[in-house]
Amino acid sequence: MDQLSGIRIYSSRLICSQKKEIIGSLNEININNGNRSGKALGARPGAAGSLVVLASERLAPLYFDSWPIWLHGVFWMKGMSIKIVRPAVLLACCAIALAGCGKKSDQAAASKGQVVARVGDEVVTIQDLENEFRWANVTPDKQKEPEIVKRVLGELVVRKYLLRQAMAAKLDREPGVLLDLLRSREQILENAYLQRTAAAKAPGKADIDRYIANNPAKFAGRKLLSVEQIAFPIGPSAQSFVEANKDTKSLDEIDQKLTAAGIPHGRQMGALNSGDLPPEFYGLIEAKKADDVFFVRSGQNGMFFKVKGEERRPLEGEAAANLARQLMRADAVKAEMGIAAYSANLEAKYEGDYAKIMQPGDGKKN
Repeated sequence: MDQLSGIRIYSSRLICSQKKEIIGSLNEININNGNRSGKALGARPGAAGSLVVLASERLAPLYFDSWPIWLHGVFWMKGMSIKIVRPAVLLACCAIALAGCGKKSDQAAASKGQVVARVGDEVVTIQDLENEFRWANVTPDKQKEPEIVKRVLGELVVRKYLLRQAMAAKLDREPGVLLDLLRSREQILENAYLQRTAAAKAPGKADIDRYIANNPAKFAGRKLLSVEQIAFPIGPSAQSFVEANKDTKSLDEIDQKLTAAGIPHGRQMGALNSGDLPPEFYGLIEAKKADDVFFVRSGQNGMFFKVKGEERRPLEGEAAANLARQLMRADAVKAEMGIAAYSANLEAKYEGDYAKIMQPGDGKKN
């Protein structure tokens, strides 16, 4: 590793994702200036032995205004010049490289009959459609049904069309959009890592049987509760209303008070699955009295309800085992996220005022 003026260069290569073809021999560049650092996403060979940075995850456009010298400066290292280019230029370079990969992959797909639709220069392949089925949780036995294919493929074509319009308007070169793209990339990789790590610890049959036995409300003892409910959106005024009426014993009284407070709401019959409720909350429902009214949050809404009846709906056999695997995997992902959060906080070094804000506790002075 060579180092000069805070620049570190590591050997790497840029590879076309579709065909795994090497575009060129490139480097990954890390630039450090005091307490700030940035990581280049790619580079391309320039004239006379120079290297041009194609994208930067931190420097452009996050520090575009505050680091002009790093964005426009030229740095020398053993006869090699490194030039940091503006986001518009770097995105154009990336677009050219990816377009080359895309054209080759499109031609290959067309020759193999894998293209299912074309939107201008964009193609929709079988792989694109299958990926949409995965995102929409469409099971393999449903992926040939005309109505489902029509809906999913239609939505995919609309997205491809809007992508062309956005690219033509050069929206991908706007700093805010670029940051959103980088954020989406980070989130996808974060989720992929958590899912893969959790999948590596897949439970065995004994673990699944134990989980089913320890959670009867979700399986053998599962019940469907018939409830009368009053639902309303949670806002500042609604939050204070909930606190003031949490011990109310009558839905009629709650209905009247919501109307008097001008809070929009709806009253109707509904159903709750005991397997979807937190164990502690379901325990309170099981110990209910005849006049008990309960409150629960669901997303941006709140709901007061009273249990009117219940029906046994046990879940057994392979269906129970499949649900147990899903729930155990979700628990494993949460556990991995907790471990990651702890490790990240140990490794992170916060700067300036953020060091005080992020200190253990609430960050407030006594």
